[in-house]
Amino acid sequence: MAHLCLRKKSKRVPARLRYKIEKKVRDHNRKLKKEARKSAGKKSGKPKTINVPNACPFKDEILAQVEDLKRKKEEEKQKQRALWKEEREKLKKLQAEGGTLEEMANKAEVKQKIHEAFETTDEEKPVFTKKEGSLKAYYREFKKLSANYC
Repeated sequence: MAHLCLRKKSKRVPARLRYKIEKKVRDHNRKLKKEARKSAGKKSGKPKTINVPNACPFKDEILAQVEDLKRKKEEEKQKQRALWKEEREKLKKLQAEGGTLEEMANKAEVKQKIHEAFETTDEEKPVFTKKEGSLKAYYREFKKLSANYC
């Protein structure tokens, strides 16, 4: 009788149970991956504040510099937005005019000049850059325009 207790338990399970377990593992892993994707894209909406100790002798100067930097960045953003707004207005004006092949060639040259004017050098990097979604929107508009002229 003692030898019955020494036998190892069988690892055989019905296929139904094995498939059920595999499915639960797949679902669990899928949920974990989904949560990881969601949390990876999130960043805190509030910018971090700079904490300067009260014992620092130049605390007021440091905080003033930080405020100046914030103000300058905001001004650069406003300037960039104004430039983009002007560019959009010019493009809308050009699109509304329409015309012959020669006029279209002239418009293309004007657009090229506008594009070259807005190219930035290494020294002047824009603070506010366009996101991928706006590039998709631009491409969509481009397709519409090319369909109208063809």
